Amino acid sequence: MKVLVTGGGKGVGKGITERFLAMGANVAICGRNPPETLPAAEGREAMFIPCDVRDYEQVEACIDRVVATYGRLDVLVNNAGISAVSDAEVMSEQEWSSVMDTNVKGCFLCAQEVGRHMLSQGHGKIINIASMYGIS
Repeated sequence: MKVLVTGGGKGVGKGITERFLAMGANVAICGRNPPETLPAAEGREAMFIPCDVRDYEQVEACIDRVVATYGRLDVLVNNAGISAVSDAEVMSEQEWSSVMDTNVKGCFLCAQEVGRHMLSQGHGKIINIASMYGIS
């Protein structure tokens, strides 16, 4: 299994990455900054690709690299996300845009680009991770 986990270097994404690695998958992770240590499990280590999911060209390059390295992409885990620092009544438009660009636009861009590869392969799974804010 060939997997890409956005934001896979820390938190929930790191846990997801480690679980896929433990299951024997080849896993690439992406993020704006490299993690302090690459996620690893069962003697396997994730591959890191720098990518800001808000930028289509970076998303395209990241996914092209995963496919070139692994030959295909079976699973995308859209996990990259940020939280607002401010309460809604004082949040700036810039902060709101940053959250939406990462959490919504980034998810869409990754799914769109991966979807093209998965359609041509005839298979694939896309998993979208939501935050606790989805239920509050």
